[in-house]
Amino acid sequence: TNEGIIKMQVDQGGTLFASALDVDLTTGVLNMPQRGSITTINEDPEQIAAVRWTNKAQIAFALDEQGAITQRLRHARFEGAAIAEQAGNSIGARVIDATLDPTLPPASALTTLALTEGVIASAEKQTLTGRDLTIDFVPD
Repeated sequence: TNEGIIKMQVDQGGTLFASALDVDLTTGVLNMPQRGSITTINEDPEQIAAVRWTNKAQIAFALDEQGAITQRLRHARFEGAAIAEQAGNSIGARVIDATLDPTLPPASALTTLALTEGVIASAEKQTLTGRDLTIDFVPD
């Protein structure tokens, strides 16, 4: 749909708001060609995370052995004044690109985070700015 705001909520997962979206159920890829936001749900306020974007986003969910979409992510890309926040820390860039390993525990699933054009990161009152930044994560 291209009119109004779409709201999707997943129990124990989070809430997505988007202006438009389409899903390929065979690949698990969700495309949002316009602005939107995602907020996770968690009883611990430190674990609540949010991401907002103004241009477009693509999220690729992992598939199970039968080819069904799971709640686990394998890739996410947010474009256009993209900002991600958690526990008072934030990152922003024109493009935020995240690669995840859905076989790892959720807290360790992020394997690569690439920020492109106009990077700003703020953590524990420290700020980092730059053009591009790529971080490779090693799971515990």
